[in-house]
Amino acid sequence: MSASYLPAGPLAEWLRAKVAQAGDVAHVALALDLDEALLRRRMRATGRVTLAVADELFIRADEPQALAVLYPLTERAAPPRRPTSQDCELQALMAEIRADHARRGLFA
Repeated sequence: MSASYLPAGPLAEWLRAKVAQAGDVAHVALALDLDEALLRRRMRATGRVTLAVADELFIRADEPQALAVLYPLTERAAPPRRPTSQDCELQALMAEIRADHARRGLFA
């Protein structure tokens, strides 16, 4: 289970444009169902953002096409990050759950 990461810059620019268009950070935060402080951090972000977070924000703004416009497919197809110990623990837990379900005849 690895997350796909994107550069945060295009999302931050898009959010700043949304705020400039609305003229109010609070209005955009409410429209995106975000905390104002989180929105301000996202607008200043320069690192990376997960594909899921970016996609969710575009969907909340009723602009799902923005993902394809701001992040062309070649950019979104970046290699996944190296798995962390938490990823490995989660995979082991999921394997245990699947084995338990198989023993009990669930989801066969």
